[in-house]
This record gives sequence, C-alpha cells and structure tokens, in this order.
Amino acid sequence: LRPLTTMTASSPNEDGRSVPAATATADAPSIVVSVGGGGLLAGTILGTAGHAVRVHGALVEQNAAFATMLRGDHVDESQLEHTIADGLAGGIEAGTVTLDIARTEGVELHLVTEVMVRHALSRSLFEAGVVMEGASAVAVAAGTERPSSFGDEVVIVVSGRNITEELLRSVLSD
Repeated sequence: LRPLTTMTASSPNEDGRSVPAATATADAPSIVVSVGGGGLLAGTILGTAGHAVRVHGALVEQNAAFATMLRGDHVDESQLEHTIADGLAGGIEAGTVTLDIARTEGVELHLVTEVMVRHALSRSLFEAGVVMEGASAVAVAAGTERPSSFGDEVVIVVSGRNITEELLRSVLSD
C-alpha cells in the first residue's frame, strides 16, 4: 500500500458527459473506486475508455443501494444502515446515468464490511501515511483485503479526507 499521485476526479452530469478523470491511471490493469451514487465510478469508466483497464466498484455492505439498483431491484432507504463511509450513504437519484454507464461496462462490484473499512483507515495511515475518510477507505478495503480479485497491479482511487479527529481516534483505538 503506497500513495502514487493525486488527481482531480469529476462525475458525469445528467447528459453522461465527463471530463476524463482517471487518465493518469489508465495504464493500470485494475482500478478500484468507492461507490455511493456512482458518479466517481462512471467518471472513471469514461476517463479510461479506450484503455485496457478494468474498473471495479467498492461498496460497504450495509449501505449498498447502488448494487441493489444495478440489479434492477428497489431500494428501501429505511433498510440502509449507518456506516463510517457516510459519504457513500443513501439512495440514488432518479434517472441517473451512472447506473446505465456501469451496466453497459459490466462493472464488477465488491462489498466490504464495516470492520474492513475501519481496518483500511488504520492501515492507510500507518503504512502509507494517508489520512482518508470512510468513503475512500471502502475502495482501499476492497483492493487490499481481496487483492486476488484485481490482478497483479491495482490502482485504488482515494477521493476524500473528510474525517473528524474523534472518528479517526476511535478507528485507531480498535
């Protein structure tokens, strides 16, 4: 686990257009991104179009609305549970293009547990010196806890550092 670079990502708008966000990592065979509403996932798919890259999505088990909707099922928001990855929590906007982009690409989604997310937060700090929010740690958890799913080389997109000191201390005391 080591930081490679910092890049700015963008999400597709209602028309499905996006500024290519992941071109800096377009030569890696696998890219893992955290998924809430699918904007980062869809933007990464569009940004790596034309490259031999497999984009993977990572979701936390108890709040995986995107996976449910991708299967064509209805999301009962009252059934979504609290998660440390609060940036990914909640349902999906009606009419979003992100589901269509992920469906067309045949993206593979990986579910991780809350415990795995907490471990990824701690590991990222101690092994790579990177402080990140819970939403980013979902991708790190998927990419590091199940590396055989991604091949020899994987890029994990870390997209946020919004974590309170109290929450970070709680994670580190686990």
